[in-house]
Amino acid sequence: MKEGLAFAHSTTPLPTNQVTTPDDLGAVEVEVLMPAGLEPVDPNLTPGSPAATCGLQFSNPSAVFWWWWWPACPAQATRPDVVTFRFARLPSGASSVQFTAVAATPGVWALPPVKASAEQQPEVMGMTPAGSFAVCSATCVAEPAQQPQALVACPNSCSGNGSCRLDVGRCVCSSGFAGADCSEMVVVEQS
Repeated sequence: MKEGLAFAHSTTPLPTNQVTTPDDLGAVEVEVLMPAGLEPVDPNLTPGSPAATCGLQFSNPSAVFWWWWWPACPAQATRPDVVTFRFARLPSGASSVQFTAVAATPGVWALPPVKASAEQQPEVMGMTPAGSFAVCSATCVAEPAQQPQALVACPNSCSGNGSCRLDVGRCVCSSGFAGADCSEMVVVEQS
């Protein structure tokens, strides 16, 4: 969800969160704190409600063959204050999770950040910025959410000599390397 969204009272928005990682990760937890004004719908307790959906988009085609070994979609735990998704393994690229909520209380509400963390690597963690949204009376017009920005692959995967800025598809080369794909060795002068 983005800042400035408006939902009509009693509608069922589908909050979608995207996790992007350049590396394959082990167990990953995505924690979506529920803002006031929205109430999550537990797919396990609501008869006829579709289960939470997830969409995995692999930037590495060979990663799709791991589906038989690791579950692709995360386990979902829904509580009134938080919806938690747990991936057994998160492949590199973009993964998204989506769940159903009800716009229950009219007003302008703070949108808390979403947190993603890797279980075996406590130093790997990310958060979204906070924002705001509105739940208005049934006469308002809700704005559709924009699709997340597409990932842009870096040339030659930065030759293993740098990190990729997936938002712009540009390599940030490690010390001693240069070029668009970090394949050129440079002499680093020591002072």
